[in-house]
Amino acid sequence: MRERFVNGSYRDVAGLCKAASVADIDTQGWSLNPGRYVGVAARTEDDGDFRERLESPDEELERLNAGARVTLFAILCGELLLNQS
Repeated sequence: MRERFVNGSYRDVAGLCKAASVADIDTQGWSLNPGRYVGVAARTEDDGDFRERLESPDEELERLNAGARVTLFAILCGELLLNQS
């Protein structure tokens, strides 16, 4: 937050905060929904590709699920062997 508010001074920041006037609020039909005033922050170059950021956790989840299936299979097979003896 300190990089956004230099010297502790308030300023409007897109996607974070905005000081709306009574006229602004009247224009919005007296709605106090923050999205009507704050807007959306501009994308930066380091945002990267959304698909890439989404695929990495998805691949990790699939790897963990595969390991869980193997473990569950081993447990169930062990239970079957115990119940047969």
